[in-house]
Amino acid sequence: MALLTRKRSILVSQEAAEAPGDPVAGATHVLVAEPTITPDDTFQRRQFSRAFLGNALGVVGEHTAHCRFRTELRSDGTSALDAGLLILLQACGLALDTGVLSPTSVVASQLTATIDLYEDGLLKRISGAMGNVELTGEFGKQVWCAFDFWGVWPEPTDAEMDEATPNTQTPLRLASAAFTLGAGHTPTVANLGINLNNQVVLRPDITAAAAVIHALITERDPVVTLDAEAALVATHDAYGLWLAGTPAALSLLLTDTDVNVTIAAPAVQYRQVAEGDREGVMTHDLTGQCNAVDGDDELTITAADAGV
Repeated sequence: MALLTRKRSILVSQEAAEAPGDPVAGATHVLVAEPTITPDDTFQRRQFSRAFLGNALGVVGEHTAHCRFRTELRSDGTSALDAGLLILLQACGLALDTGVLSPTSVVASQLTATIDLYEDGLLKRISGAMGNVELTGEFGKQVWCAFDFWGVWPEPTDAEMDEATPNTQTPLRLASAAFTLGAGHTPTVANLGINLNNQVVLRPDITAAAAVIHALITERDPVVTLDAEAALVATHDAYGLWLAGTPAALSLLLTDTDVNVTIAAPAVQYRQVAEGDREGVMTHDLTGQCNAVDGDDELTITAADAGV
């Protein structure tokens, strides 16, 4: 019987803070595109000095895997982000406090996830997973969240496809947005990206059957990229700000009429100002790092009821 590539779905669950790596059956559906779970190549070849050439029986090393997919930035239609998306963002090192997601540097606050991928009757899983997310958007189109996760990999099993009903809320779009970069400056932008650039490692443990217990984020380097129409120095001195190392506050407000989502960075410092061209219009392709001002505050994602 052939298995169809398009018939795939993902369910996620948040693992207990005090027991990272303990699998929890996927309970929350996430609407995703191009999902994969691929075991890492840890095969150990065994070649010895003996009377003949070739291999001895090899062994597989640590049981780990990489999970990758995209999902849209969506709300739950009331006052928060989509429930599955919230689990995934927290597994990317963002702590949730009264509707506000912000980075955490406290290991005990890092929440791992179990990710179940159903592939037309085949169930793949990673547990103890943490990862990285990159938000990207193009004018008028939906905002995408590209996730990369690493975790512990058990053997796949046969399982019926889940019948969960996904959240039907439409995605947040890069349209009718309120966007500022610096005091009073509203650049004209077509494309925007935000990458947490998390460094994810797996914790080895020789007492574990997989030889690892869970993933951990040990560093981050959040950056913002955008292609702003070039401006005169009197309007926005991008090169001068770059040379001086002057930071600027960034704020992006998106809405689906039900929920407002605000992405904010209090101190974005230009790393690079490059010249670009957008169909004959001169642009400044800007790359800025998000600096911390007072602890874990270099980037926040806030969801709130649009009617409040």
